Amino acid sequence: MQGTDIQKESAFDMAFYYLERRISLFRNLPLKSLDQLALGARLRGIGQNRGRVETPRGCGMTPMDVIIYHNPRCGTSRVALGLIRNAGVEPQIIDI
Repeated sequence: MQGTDIQKESAFDMAFYYLERRISLFRNLPLKSLDQLALGARLRGIGQNRGRVETPRGCGMTPMDVIIYHNPRCGTSRVALGLIRNAGVEPQIIDI
């Protein structure tokens, strides 16, 4: 990255944010319940993850999509979905 120190820091912050988000999505995949094709599709989706979610002002980062692998029968999953929506974000929901 070329540019001012602020531009370089902003690019680093954005790269870190994308990497952290993708790792989080990967760690939360239901690996035991996915066949090879479904896993491949999920991994491609994580790799293409881009977004619309607001990031804090002045942080210099680009927004990200929020994707939730949601199990409507699971109370924790329903609570997590509610918290995301209460934050003013409409996530992409992938039912599992």
